[in-house]
Amino acid sequence: MIPVQRLHGTYGRVTADFISQSSSAVPGAVDYVLHGSSVTFQHGQNLSFINVSIIDDDESEFEEPIEIMLIGATGGAVLGRHLVCRITIAKSDSPFGVVRFLNQSRVSVPNPNSTMILPLMLERTGGLLGEIQVNWEIVGPNSQEALPPQNRDIADPVSGSFSFGDGEGGVRSIILVIYPHDDIEIEKTFIIKLKLVRGEAQLDSTAKDVTLTIEKFGDPNGVIQFAPESLSEETYLEPSALEGPLIITFFVKRIKGISGEIMVYWELSSEFDITGDFLSTKGIFTIADGESEASFDVHLLPDDTPEIEEVYVLRLVSVKGGAKLDTENCVIRFSVSANDDPHGIFALYSDHQSILIGQNLRRFIQINVTRLAGTFGDVAVRYRISSDSKEQSVVTENAERQLVVRDGARCKVDSVPVQSQVCSVFSIFPVIPEDPFKKTLVNLMISLQSNLDI
Repeated sequence: MIPVQRLHGTYGRVTADFISQSSSAVPGAVDYVLHGSSVTFQHGQNLSFINVSIIDDDESEFEEPIEIMLIGATGGAVLGRHLVCRITIAKSDSPFGVVRFLNQSRVSVPNPNSTMILPLMLERTGGLLGEIQVNWEIVGPNSQEALPPQNRDIADPVSGSFSFGDGEGGVRSIILVIYPHDDIEIEKTFIIKLKLVRGEAQLDSTAKDVTLTIEKFGDPNGVIQFAPESLSEETYLEPSALEGPLIITFFVKRIKGISGEIMVYWELSSEFDITGDFLSTKGIFTIADGESEASFDVHLLPDDTPEIEEVYVLRLVSVKGGAKLDTENCVIRFSVSANDDPHGIFALYSDHQSILIGQNLRRFIQINVTRLAGTFGDVAVRYRISSDSKEQSVVTENAERQLVVRDGARCKVDSVPVQSQVCSVFSIFPVIPEDPFKKTLVNLMISLQSNLDI
């Protein structure tokens, strides 16, 4: 759109006639189209436009100038001083041609067991004016440095050049010879680059390079596993607050390859609630290039919460840097012993014991066993009631009895009938159990002595 201005007055309807001319561009449907031959200004209008359309074709062409000229006016208007507008159709479709690779821009091949031949194809297309020379070279592996002729990956030649004469197009080829792999090799990336050193052709910006990846063979970056000294399941004692955190060190090995720096991620878990048990339950450690051993620490924190023995699972969860995990030796277990009397400490307090009178004035000793510290599990407690009277017993039934304090309970009450004719001082003593009861039986170390007036 070319703007045309109407200066000074804007009275009435006027028109301005125009034409175009060019030394090389062809009007019509070839290079451009000039729409109409005049512009119209309505009464009060001071701006109008000449519409020019540029035709996009497949021919290779140089820059082409076009002039649009105002040649006359009607309706009482006159022409001013600026009567010519020059526009340029830019060079298109490269008259000197475009050079590009015909292969995909990224090529990945497995590391071969024997010599591999890999052809790369390039072409000069479009315009073919003038002579051109294109050089090529390989950079890498995994760098921007030119690949030397003597290397262990690609046979010489690793660089070269092609020439195209004036009017000459067509296809050229680069033949890459890839050597077979060694025992262990990392993934390697090379870039085959084109460079125009003579002529005015263009390199296709989307196809002037080919990135070649030769995949790794074996495990050059290594296989990560727990070291043998960390595989055995250990049991640790929870530290006291005075001792502070217990630092547990675990050792890791990188076997097979040791190339490259890698990062290993670990995570700690358990079927129990581990909140507050450790300084951290996940982390990362690094194994440097060329190194095969590493270690990391887990900090076990002290607390005063009664806990049963807890088993923890320590897992190597992932690795970055090309290495992989040994699925058979990336998980270990360790445990922390029961602490702070998780099953409880049992006591008999005098002020918690009492005499009850039931129907028919029958009397009972009400035994109240108190559970301190932890409340994990069902616990069976045996006790014996004895009297200072050798002739008569205090209770009518077997003097040794048992009660069960249920999981989570802080106390348990039991009632023992008393012989009505007995009047004596008696004591209640714990009895060391002969057989374990769910492995939670305890030996009471407290006795209660009361004077009862029967």
